[in-house]
Amino acid sequence: MSAFIDTVWGKCKHIASIIDIRKIKRPITRSRRYIKRRLDIHKLMGTDLGSDKHKREKFRIRDLAKPSLTVLLVAAIVLLALYSIGILDTGEYHFVDKMEYAEGGFSFTGSLKDGYFNDNGIIVFNEGHTYNGGFTDGRFDGEAVYSDATDKWWLRGEFQSGRFSNGQLFLGDGLTVIYEIVQNTNTVISPTWQYNGGLNERGQNGSGRFTFEDGSIYIGDFMNGLAYGEGMFVDAEGNTLYTGQFLNGFFDGAGVYYSTEGWVYQGDFKEGMFDGEGILFIDDTVVHGIWEKGVQITRFG
Repeated sequence: MSAFIDTVWGKCKHIASIIDIRKIKRPITRSRRYIKRRLDIHKLMGTDLGSDKHKREKFRIRDLAKPSLTVLLVAAIVLLALYSIGILDTGEYHFVDKMEYAEGGFSFTGSLKDGYFNDNGIIVFNEGHTYNGGFTDGRFDGEAVYSDATDKWWLRGEFQSGRFSNGQLFLGDGLTVIYEIVQNTNTVISPTWQYNGGLNERGQNGSGRFTFEDGSIYIGDFMNGLAYGEGMFVDAEGNTLYTGQFLNGFFDGAGVYYSTEGWVYQGDFKEGMFDGEGILFIDDTVVHGIWEKGVQITRFG
């Protein structure tokens, strides 16, 4: 312990020899009256101007105050700007007249609440499509009409949480129904077809069943309104015509085709035609080969 104290003391003496005390002394320029008044004030406040603790607290408060005031000032300017253009609301409904949203590619006219589209409003997209109806927290919600830019079609019904939940799609004449969505059933009915299954804003998605006008049926996977993935195609009499893979609405990939004439092809398909390696079963004859766009180009055995 003695050796440790000697070492510390030696370092302290070395530091003291380097520091020139005269350089850090400040000339006393304040009058005795000014100093006395300052001391009297701080005595009343319970502080000691001469204490190291007070000096540290004084500098700490000063260092913290400068950035804090800067942050508060910037925040006040930002909030004032947002409120002035209608983005920030005070909890009450605030009507705006044609606010442009360049990044989203649309303009909005209607009611804002807490910075979100609420109540009723109109969105006009840059390509010309128009949504006129209800909003909740920035999403399509409530009765609305959604129309095409060229008036070729328009959608009238109810939206829930941004998704069309029930209503009808009309041709531009406003009379001809293209299809109708039945609420809470995932069922779409048209004068010429019917669908039941997964839906999203782009059409049939997920697993579903699509019945065509002639009574034939597709059962399987969908993506963006088209057969996509594993599925089965059945004619109006209930006979299976194809089972296998689909891509963008076509037989595509590995599958089996059952002809109404009795022969069967098992193999590869592309865009609805035999394409690739496959086997053709005709009565008691088996033909193994390679097809290209529906034509056999190579035969094995």
